[in-house]
Amino acid sequence: NAAQLCFVLFGNSKVRAAPIASECVEPLISLMQSDMGRAVESGVWAFERLLDDEQQVEFVAAYDVVDLLVGLVSGSNHQLIEASICALIKLGKDRTPRKLDMVKAGIIDNCLELLPTAPSSLCSSIAELFRILTNSSAISKSSAAAKIVEPLFMVLLQPDFSLLGQHSALQTLVNILEKPQSLVTLKLTPSQAIEPLISFLESPSQPIQQLGTELLSHLLAQEHFQ
Repeated sequence: NAAQLCFVLFGNSKVRAAPIASECVEPLISLMQSDMGRAVESGVWAFERLLDDEQQVEFVAAYDVVDLLVGLVSGSNHQLIEASICALIKLGKDRTPRKLDMVKAGIIDNCLELLPTAPSSLCSSIAELFRILTNSSAISKSSAAAKIVEPLFMVLLQPDFSLLGQHSALQTLVNILEKPQSLVTLKLTPSQAIEPLISFLESPSQPIQQLGTELLSHLLAQEHFQ
């Protein structure tokens, strides 16, 4: 109940920015480390909302919370997983060392395990986390990032995948496949890679059209895909 109250209070930017809000960090982390089911979920959602304040994101850097959140990205509680991923997105944005910590902790493998059976909204959150991670060239050209490509192409085929999810997934693929070495190791057949992208050229979203075009141009530059 206390965590749920924090979640409501942290919806107010003045409360999030108040010094007393920082005092909630340690108790929330303790709650997230507990085995109390719904309480853990409430704790993560409150923590995630607190991270809407940039100063709180900096304050949280002193705590070893990345491994904890990555560990929560597993199992069947999709609400808890989504809250953990949203918190990781806020922690990693524009912070390469923290992104590298996430990859080292196994976030890519954890997410890839979930993708085949995850609901559409969770797939969108995973795609956005992948986008944030692969904005770092150190990650986008790594072997860990290469594992993302084929599963993301499969997710793009889902009929109920949101425009936001499509945008995140396509940008992630561009981030990875604009690196020549990633294209060389791509195991998809031309039909598996090219055909799904053609539909995005007629998307109602212009940014999605542009990303689809950019991705196609990277693929078609390879003899294998022509």
